[in-house]
Amino acid sequence: MNGDQQSFRFSQLLACRCVFTSRSPVVCRILWCVIVAVSVSLFVAQVGQRVAVYFQYKTNVDVQVKYVDVIDFPAVTVCNQNNFR
Repeated sequence: MNGDQQSFRFSQLLACRCVFTSRSPVVCRILWCVIVAVSVSLFVAQVGQRVAVYFQYKTNVDVQVKYVDVIDFPAVTVCNQNNFR
C-alpha cells in the first residue's frame, strides 16, 4: 500500500476512504465516484448560475419624492411619573 492509499485509508471523508482503498468492492467505488462527480457538478453549476445572476446587476429601486409646503408637527406630551420631584 503506497503513501496516498495509506492517507486515504484513515481519512474522515467516507467517499475518499471507499474509493481509494483496495478493500472496497468495485461497485462501491464506482458508485461513490458517480455520487461525488454528480455532487461536484451540481455545486459548480449552482455557483456558476448564482455568479451569472449577480453580474447581471439587476436592480429594482422605486423612489418617490414628495415636496410638502406645510408640515404638521406631532403633538408631544411628556408626563413625569417620577416619585421624586
